[in-house]
Amino acid sequence: MWQLAESAHPVLTDEGGAIMDERTGRWTHLTPTASAALMLLLAGTTEEEAAGQYAELAA
Repeated sequence: MWQLAESAHPVLTDEGGAIMDERTGRWTHLTPTASAALMLLLAGTTEEEAAGQYAELAA
């Protein structure tokens, strides 16, 4: 299973999102494409399954 570091807190939507790292206080802003990919990875699928699901969404 894929997961973020304990200090990283995602705020993800289909319209984009951001990840805040509480250790540094920095925000990383995500495009809608990056947010969708991260949501699939965090859903507990393997990287291969997430890639297949993402390809289906993009088609």
